Amino acid sequence: MLLGFVTSGSVADESLFKTFGDDYLLDNEFKKTKEKKVDTIIPAFPKNKDLIPIQMEHATRKFYIDAKSLSVPKDQIPRYTVVIESPSGTRSVYYEAVRCHDKHYKTYAYGDVKKKKFIVLQNPQWKAITNTTGPFRYRTDLVGVFMCNQEVARRKVREIVQALKYPPELNAPEMTD
Repeated sequence: MLLGFVTSGSVADESLFKTFGDDYLLDNEFKKTKEKKVDTIIPAFPKNKDLIPIQMEHATRKFYIDAKSLSVPKDQIPRYTVVIESPSGTRSVYYEAVRCHDKHYKTYAYGDVKKKKFIVLQNPQWKAITNTTGPFRYRTDLVGVFMCNQEVARRKVREIVQALKYPPELNAPEMTD
């Protein structure tokens, strides 16, 4: 079941948020868009065996990156599929890209979990990564730790996979005096 994240002040949205709480993840704007081809190839829907957990401190949700969807094309903009799992087990799936130099993201598609397929967004736009808390904080961590090395994208997919499996901040040698 696809659920939405509160983005407007409507009574229906507030009621659904009160009912579903943290399960109310998916931005309502995604539901309002129609399918359309985009300038990037949408990967196959993720399989559990290909999911790499993202280590995030103080997160109530589980976050995964689909290893098979990871790419760093010539434009040096990493693309990936993220799976967000709420404490109740509800999953939301997005195919996105992040620009390291200016910390922006673009969501190309979201997943219909029941049908195991992506629904392509009609006119995806680059948006600033401003979420430092909440369900979309993972983008901050992707840019700050996993996908980017400072303001430059990691050059190879294997570098991203290595960073996801062994986060640099978590495995840095201890400083001694």
